[in-house]
Amino acid sequence: KPKGVMIEHGNIMYSISARNDLYRGPQVFILLSSVSLDSSVAGIFETLTNGGRLILNPTVDAKNLDKIAKIILDQRVTRVIAVPSFYKVLLQKLGGQPNNLRRVTVAGEECPKQLVDEHLNNPNLADCVLYNEYGPTECTIWATYVKYAKNESFKATIGRPISDTRIYILNEAQQLQPKGVIGEIFIGGPGVAKGYLN
Repeated sequence: KPKGVMIEHGNIMYSISARNDLYRGPQVFILLSSVSLDSSVAGIFETLTNGGRLILNPTVDAKNLDKIAKIILDQRVTRVIAVPSFYKVLLQKLGGQPNNLRRVTVAGEECPKQLVDEHLNNPNLADCVLYNEYGPTECTIWATYVKYAKNESFKATIGRPISDTRIYILNEAQQLQPKGVIGEIFIGGPGVAKGYLN
C-alpha cells in the first residue's frame, strides 16, 4: 500500500539548489516520466530555474521509443533522466546518429557496467556526461550521485552525497559501521521529508 511522503517546499528548494550547484547551466530537457513520479520534479524545476527549455513528452506513450528518439534529435535535447533499462534501449534507438545530449542521468535501478561502457564508448556521446543518482522519495528525489569517466575503472556504487547531505552506514543498533562493513544506509540533511501522511 503506497505511503504519502510529506515533502515540504523547503525540501524541494534544497533539492533543486543542490542540483543547480552540481549541474549548472540552461538545457533542453525532455520529461520521459509521468509528472506523478518524484524524478519529474528534478527535471522540471532544474530546467525552469536555469532558464532552460522543457519538453513534455507529447507521445504520452513512454514505450514509443522511436518517436522519443526523433524528438530528442529534432528538438536538440541536451538533458535526459531515465532508468538504466530505458536508457539502454534509447541508446539503441538513437543509434549512430549525432545528437546534442550533454548530460544523461540514470536512476531508479542498478546501473550496469555494460551500459556505462556503451555510453562512454559511443563517439556521438563524447561530450555527454553520464551520472547515476540514488535517493528515495523520502529524501526529496536524490541523496547521492556518481559521475562516470572514461579512464576510471567502473565501481558499482551509489557515489557521494550531494551538498549538505550526510550518508551513514549503521548496524542494527544504529551505530556506525567501519569502512567496508555491510550495514543499512541512513540519510541526513535538508532533503529528508517530514514523514509519512497519516
